[in-house]
Amino acid sequence: DLWVALFRALTLGLLSWEATYGLAFVGVFAFAAYAIYSFGRRTMGTVAGLVAAVLWVLDMGDYREGGWSYTVDWAVWVQILAMGFLLLALGALIQLWERGRAWDYARAGLLLAAALLSHQMNVMLLGLALPLLLVARWLADSRPMGREVWRAAGACLLGATLAGFYLIPMLMRSGWTTNIGDLWRPFDATVRGLMDGTVFANNWPLVVALGLVGAVIGILRRHAVAIFLTLLAALLLVVCTSTAFEEFSLVALTKAFAKIQWQRLIIPAKACFYLLAGLAVMVAGASSRSLLKGG
Repeated sequence: DLWVALFRALTLGLLSWEATYGLAFVGVFAFAAYAIYSFGRRTMGTVAGLVAAVLWVLDMGDYREGGWSYTVDWAVWVQILAMGFLLLALGALIQLWERGRAWDYARAGLLLAAALLSHQMNVMLLGLALPLLLVARWLADSRPMGREVWRAAGACLLGATLAGFYLIPMLMRSGWTTNIGDLWRPFDATVRGLMDGTVFANNWPLVVALGLVGAVIGILRRHAVAIFLTLLAALLLVVCTSTAFEEFSLVALTKAFAKIQWQRLIIPAKACFYLLAGLAVMVAGASSRSLLKGG
């Protein structure tokens, strides 16, 4: 509602509500593409961000897997918007670790609040992504993460405070929501999909292969963000399987897990793969230029 209202304000109310909604809908695609490009450019390079954004825009997707199919045909666009805010928030958090200025705290906090307000799935995604981002930075730098932990805590506290008017009642009244959770495919099917490139529906196997190559490159180069994307993608692909749900008895931990449509975790997992594929293309391009110059 706030997103559509924003476009209503930007167009000064001159358009009908139908036209305003249509413009806001197109704005979701543009915003998500910008977010993935911005994150890739800031953390890995312009080419990596551009490739990831193009792959994101061209993604056909499928039911509960994002892309044009889920976003347009099924009209589920709010999670795409939320993923954009999540990527911008993570990028702002990395910038906060590097600079630590007051504006960096404010920017990271505001974007974290926007991520929390835009979709409930981001509550779980942030809970998974933030620890992995710290672990990846530690693996890459091999030094204490005390400064990063405190700065992340400050930004998260600000974001949670700003989003608290919605976040706290939602968590306190979770029993009011319907149990519409769905299990997805077993773990062995996901492994086979990774091996033959069909892990994502209606996607090019080459993209999956490039993502895996980018993951290997990132690990070998000890690139913190590439390691983070690899860890997050792996965790999401494991957690969203029916095998993980059954083996770890997730419902026994909290009944909230019964409310989650686990297949939707494929959407941020694909973003990780697209960014890693962008890294692979960028490295391949740089290596080719070096060979040509050497020759």
